[in-house]
Amino acid sequence: NVGHIEHPLYTVSGEAPPDEWIAPDLHGPDGETPVRFGNAAYEQFQLDSEGSILTLAELYHRTTGDRDFILSNWDTIKAMTDWLSRNYNRKENGIWEVRSPEEIREGDNPDEWWVMPRENWLYGKIMSASGLRAVIDLSSNLGFVPEQKWQEALDTLMHDIFNRGWSEKAQALLETYERVEEYSEGKINEKPVYDISVLGASIRKLDSRDVDSFCKMNRTAEVLEKELNYGGGMLRHDKAVLPFYLPTIWMARHHLTRNNVKKAIKYFENAVASSTTLGLMAAHYD
Repeated sequence: NVGHIEHPLYTVSGEAPPDEWIAPDLHGPDGETPVRFGNAAYEQFQLDSEGSILTLAELYHRTTGDRDFILSNWDTIKAMTDWLSRNYNRKENGIWEVRSPEEIREGDNPDEWWVMPRENWLYGKIMSASGLRAVIDLSSNLGFVPEQKWQEALDTLMHDIFNRGWSEKAQALLETYERVEEYSEGKINEKPVYDISVLGASIRKLDSRDVDSFCKMNRTAEVLEKELNYGGGMLRHDKAVLPFYLPTIWMARHHLTRNNVKKAIKYFENAVASSTTLGLMAAHYD
């Protein structure tokens, strides 16, 4: 597939990672099993990969002015954008690498939260929109005429993110279109799954397009801070048990888009304070 990144992750040398395997004699600090090496997610479909790289390409050009580098890679950038304009509506495994029932491996518990069908993850749509918008801007800055199909795909995504992704009942953007539908139809009796990854919409400034999107993003952030704050850190979603560095810094970045500098600094300080004595940060912290 020209323009498609086949795997969500690669080895340092750029090859597909080796297959995932279980170490039966090892367990986690609280006896958790199984302990795995490798990551079977390399076989998954994640929609945010292309959008992330295209967003970075535009940021690189905007901050360096390196026109030659962009032009030398323009065929790849254009092919990737074409692919996105055709595939942005596909269901995927999502940013948290959930495994569909067909993808579970040895040792997987089918009742875990991370075993679920591929769905329309909002984060994947957000990064697809970000990538499309980035290349449209990049084209104009280079003196090219952006493809009409890119703009049409972007317009559809922008509408769907803030409409299909918005739950009037929850007063927030939810992690997938399917969660919104289930919650509105009463198929989810308890609270819906609040997911920090939807903050990508404000971090990428997709909500600056109109007042309605901006207000929905503000309300979403308020709900996420209420539901996911854990001792000054942020959970990635309400099925998590410990705060995560990445979501904590995402919340700080959201506040920076609102010029809430003091709140942003507080989240950053909490993350730094929870790092190791060497100043390292893993994924979670306790």
